[in-house]
Amino acid sequence: MRISRSGFVCYVSSFFIIFVVSLLVANRSLDIGDTLQYIIHYERISDAGSYIYRLEPGFGFFAYVVSLIGGGYLLFFASVSFLITSTYFFLFKKKYTSIVSDKILLSDILIFFSLLFLSSWYFTSVANGLRQGLSLPFLYLSMFFLVFERNAIKSLICFLIATSFHYSTLLLLPFLPLLYFGFNCVFVVWLGLALGYGLGVNEAFVKYLSDLSGVGIYERVRLYSVQEGEVGQYHGFIWGFFIYTVFWPLFFLFFHYCFFGGRGERHVGFFRIVKIYMILTLPYFVFGFGPFSNRYSYIAWFYIPILQYFIFLFYFKELRLFLRLLSALLFFVSFSYFAVMIS
Repeated sequence: MRISRSGFVCYVSSFFIIFVVSLLVANRSLDIGDTLQYIIHYERISDAGSYIYRLEPGFGFFAYVVSLIGGGYLLFFASVSFLITSTYFFLFKKKYTSIVSDKILLSDILIFFSLLFLSSWYFTSVANGLRQGLSLPFLYLSMFFLVFERNAIKSLICFLIATSFHYSTLLLLPFLPLLYFGFNCVFVVWLGLALGYGLGVNEAFVKYLSDLSGVGIYERVRLYSVQEGEVGQYHGFIWGFFIYTVFWPLFFLFFHYCFFGGRGERHVGFFRIVKIYMILTLPYFVFGFGPFSNRYSYIAWFYIPILQYFIFLFYFKELRLFLRLLSALLFFVSFSYFAVMIS
């Protein structure tokens, strides 16, 4: 397939952006999050000369391959960032070409990267939650291949890769069949579980099933990283997290029916994007009753830059044209913001 000159410029520019960002991430402050812990993990794998370690096998194998190159932890952090960002960009490009056009403009790429660099969830993925950060773009690709291309083989491969990086991917398994259902059905399930989470019904149901089966999943969620009697950080239902999570589908539906009143053929792809987001929030509604409930909502939150881009694309045409004119400035501001945060 022949690539046009403009397409070549877009791809080269994207590679350059991802490469530079990866260098910034590699040289980040050692005080950020679990940076020191990941350095220790990487050096243990490097010293042992084996990818078999207590962390997920995909992550351990990835660290092992990087160590074979002979690089230190700087190369490891750069490689993690490069894989996360390039996979996420590939996801964006697949959605863009499936919904909008085969030809992508450089201004659209700059707007996308601007939204990504302004996202605190992207920062979390490349600077702190590395395993889940590596996992989620592959999870999103898995859902894309199933919903947009109906390709079960590609979907399964991406899902297995995602699981190998972080086991939290398995939390989506009970909800993946919803990908085969229509938007209205998924919305009803989403709304019901959201209300059930707020009212405490979901926690009671999980406890009932846990006691009935004897698996003990309720206790594992309830006592994650804490001892009996302790509460833990970000415990259970938090209004700010909940409102932020449910805002985006409701925001989309409000503007969609205000602007269009119904669903046209060209909106099908975007409804699929929102449906995927709603399914990604379900583990949070079901299991977010214990400490660190944001670790479940983060599964959906990292998807929000994709959601934001297509909201602007479809419902704010004038603003989109304005952003395209100022895309270089917007990118410079967002990139500078990210560079300051990471340092």
